[in-house]
Amino acid sequence: MNETILNKVLDIIHAATSNSSIAAGTSLFEEAGMDSFTIFNAVLPALMEEFSFDINPMDLVPENFESAAAIAEYVERVTK
Repeated sequence: MNETILNKVLDIIHAATSNSSIAAGTSLFEEAGMDSFTIFNAVLPALMEEFSFDINPMDLVPENFESAAAIAEYVERVTK
């Protein structure tokens, strides 16, 4: 996994949630208490702007957004 991407994803998540204790493997839904509203309205727009990509609606599955690590892996796949 690209550490630069992961660190940027974590920065975006921390900014969206004001929770700097979220780590790469933290479950965003279960452990961090995030909801889909926060993911889709705060995290995704920032990701798309930071990494210059559009999200395919077929990719909007929980597995791609379960943790910062999962998001970083998704971003890495779609920006290659």
